[in-house]
Amino acid sequence: MKRTIFTTLIVLFSALSLLEAQRLVLVEHFTNTWCPICSSKNPQLYNTIESYSNDVVHIAYHIPVPYSQCILYQANKPDQEARMNYYNIYGSPAAYINGTNGSSGNNLLDPSKLSSAIASAAPLTVNVSKAPASSPDGIGYRVDINIKANSTVDAGNNTRLFVLVAEKSLDYSAPNGETKHPDVFRKFLTSAEGDQISLPQAGNNASMSYSYTIESGWVENNIYPIAFIQNKETKTVYAAGSSLLSSTSGINEFAPADVLNVYPNPAFNELNLSAPLDHPGATARIFSISGKLIQSSGVHHQQIDISGLVPGMYLLRIEDKVGRFVKN
Repeated sequence: MKRTIFTTLIVLFSALSLLEAQRLVLVEHFTNTWCPICSSKNPQLYNTIESYSNDVVHIAYHIPVPYSQCILYQANKPDQEARMNYYNIYGSPAAYINGTNGSSGNNLLDPSKLSSAIASAAPLTVNVSKAPASSPDGIGYRVDINIKANSTVDAGNNTRLFVLVAEKSLDYSAPNGETKHPDVFRKFLTSAEGDQISLPQAGNNASMSYSYTIESGWVENNIYPIAFIQNKETKTVYAAGSSLLSSTSGINEFAPADVLNVYPNPAFNELNLSAPLDHPGATARIFSISGKLIQSSGVHHQQIDISGLVPGMYLLRIEDKVGRFVKN
């Protein structure tokens, strides 16, 4: 009996580590400043990302299709062509969520695909920071990358780390009518094909550093680094991060305010929240202790309907707060 309880606790804490790591989702956006279709479809993508601003790392690549005279493409042809060719993109606009097609119907960025990606467990956490550094070539910055393994990812020799710098907001009256251009790709600090790395085992960390200098045409205060880890064969993006968004992982790193208290516990058909939510319209996501998403629903009058769950132990996540409960 003691061994069964101990094994259950190991699985539970492993699942908590997966869920309590904020899942930052990578959205790779392929666009063009001469493309009229881009100007009509891009606003839907921007509005969708704004709804999940704390959960999304957005990169806007400017590619030569359909118009090679796009000046943001001209600013760095090889790096942006490398990503375009990697996904076999033949037109713009296009959007990819963690390495898979993120479009559906009339939506350049499908909100349901995005929310599903955000709700999934995070096998890795990537933290990115930058600091001024001396450089003989001009204004320099050091970029520090820390990778924490919330679970063990077995990708063999296919794991690639990409580190780049983007411009948070660029003002430019483009031929297609767009005037604001967010998260504009500027340059890879790694190879455009990514740097091969060995991932740490579950519970361990790995760190590395890169550097860059401010180039002509860049607005220094708007430049920030982004990092993501991708399987070069399957195209799966395991994790992403930027210096604008911080990730938290590990149960011991959670402040008390981040613990979600519920009652009764055990519960039968309804679960009650002990404190009001910061955002009443937030989604409640219920996971098995192995980290599988079981239910995603709204919160009504501080209550969550759990009548459809089979008896067992579950994890509950609402925004950045995590709790656990037992269903009888």
